[in-house]
Amino acid sequence: MQRVMARLEEAFEYSALWYLEKAEGGPKLTTEQERNVDTFHALRKSVKDMQPALKQAVAELEEWHSKGFERTLLNLLGRVSDRFRPATAADFVTALFDEIGMLRAA
Repeated sequence: MQRVMARLEEAFEYSALWYLEKAEGGPKLTTEQERNVDTFHALRKSVKDMQPALKQAVAELEEWHSKGFERTLLNLLGRVSDRFRPATAADFVTALFDEIGMLRAA
């Protein structure tokens, strides 16, 4: 379980860094991109606050289908914007479950 929580924290942190590095030596971040950075930092901080049952469920999901988990994680990270802005890691993970559920149903 700790490995998966560390992966989530890492994914959120690297997503924030991607935006920050994108702005180095180039155009400034847009207001929305700045909000994305703030969102990723908030998501990273909130991983520790997730309910134990949700942490266990996401660890089991990752164990069950690690490649699908990773693809869906990366897809959702790329979708963070003003149209999809989860407030907490729990909200993000819930969207991850929803996305994987839709993929399984297809």
